Amino acid sequence: MKLSKWLSGCIFVFLILLNSSFSIFAIDSEYCLAVDGLSQITSLKNYYPEKLDRYLDYKQLNPTLSDADIVLHVNIGLDKSFYSDVEEILKPDSFLVVCNKYNILPKGYAPEGYGKYDYQDLSLRKEAQNSFNLMQKDARNSGINIYLVSGYRGYFAQKEIYEHYKKQDPNNVDNFSSRPGSSEHQTGLAADINTVYSKDHFENTAEFRWLIENAYKYGFILRYPPGKEHITGYRFEPWHWRYVGDDVAMMVWEDDLTLEEFFAGLPVDY
Repeated sequence: MKLSKWLSGCIFVFLILLNSSFSIFAIDSEYCLAVDGLSQITSLKNYYPEKLDRYLDYKQLNPTLSDADIVLHVNIGLDKSFYSDVEEILKPDSFLVVCNKYNILPKGYAPEGYGKYDYQDLSLRKEAQNSFNLMQKDARNSGINIYLVSGYRGYFAQKEIYEHYKKQDPNNVDNFSSRPGSSEHQTGLAADINTVYSKDHFENTAEFRWLIENAYKYGFILRYPPGKEHITGYRFEPWHWRYVGDDVAMMVWEDDLTLEEFFAGLPVDY
């Protein structure tokens, strides 16, 4: 009887130890996976140490995304809602300024050549306008007619436009109209070409096809391409082109990127 109790006790202790071993092994496995996943994130060239917590939080919410996409999205700001945590742009005169729903232009900003309270103008900043003029000329030589329907647009002009659309479609206005301060037109680097009405289907024209194949050669990129709405925050706008200079335009065009993706993917020490 005593032997039986002793054996039962031994078996009970053995089972406890065995179960503990498996638990420890499971914890160690999870730890190893976590460390391995972390090492993959921290080894990426565009990894910012100060954003580590944001990367991990975003990864937990989006387990199907690759680590590269996790880092890219957080660098863009996509772990936060549009317009929820905006920063004022410090260098609004840069040709490579990223003006969007996370980075807002100063209210009184106007590029050189435009007055602070200018409403809007069918022109672009000098360098962008010169490139557009050359592109327009070369397009014409190919039998293609392109022209500006909207260039520079001041803060207050954008405010009026946004409020107009907000009254018409309050639930969707942010998908197709920029809030004042977040419009690229205020930089003088954005060109609406030929049409600004989606019902006209500019994307089906010979002009649009020519731009897709050639605009990058003149420093212009399609700013809000199809399939990238979750990145840009705007629906596809085939008429909206942005001047960024020849080099960046070529890289964006070659890799089929948005401006947000291009900058968020650059090495930290670039």
